[in-house]
Amino acid sequence: MEPLVDEPEDRREIPLSKTKLLMLFLGSVAFVAGGIWFVVAPPIMERSLIFKHPVMVAAVGWVSIIFFGYCAIIYFCKLFNRTPAFVVNKTGLTVNACGAAIGIGTILWSDVTGITVYEDPKECQVRFKWICLIVQNPDHYIDKQSNTKRRSTMCRSYNVCGTPIAISSSGLKISFEKLLEVLKEYYAMSRNG
Repeated sequence: MEPLVDEPEDRREIPLSKTKLLMLFLGSVAFVAGGIWFVVAPPIMERSLIFKHPVMVAAVGWVSIIFFGYCAIIYFCKLFNRTPAFVVNKTGLTVNACGAAIGIGTILWSDVTGITVYEDPKECQVRFKWICLIVQNPDHYIDKQSNTKRRSTMCRSYNVCGTPIAISSSGLKISFEKLLEVLKEYYAMSRNG
């Protein structure tokens, strides 16, 4: 009788999706272009509270240029990066991807107490799902982060999701469901020895 689920390999590499990254890059560039338009020739919309004043329109344009310009640079660099986003094995998960857990290094399965899913509230116009690795020592992972922006993101994840380690599949060459399945398989395998 064949097993219902294939046995996981000793090591699994999950690459970045170049197609998804290209789309994210192009979307960021479009928002930068929109931001430039708002700064150079701010459209005035009489019925809008924010876009009625040229100064406010220009401010929104600058925010768009800065934020999405930063995103475009990251996505562009990631397009040429051959390092796998995640490496999963019996001892843990090594994170090299963008997101809340960016640059965190290796998360040992022995530190993980559970895997949950967090989904943005229904009120949000754009809803994301996150795989949350609940760790027994969240402060260790937050304190390990030297970059203040990344540390802030991890603190926000900890406040919202109950853990500093929240993983999205948005830029990965794997679906959310399959990534969740892979992580649960290796987590279970680590528990079973």
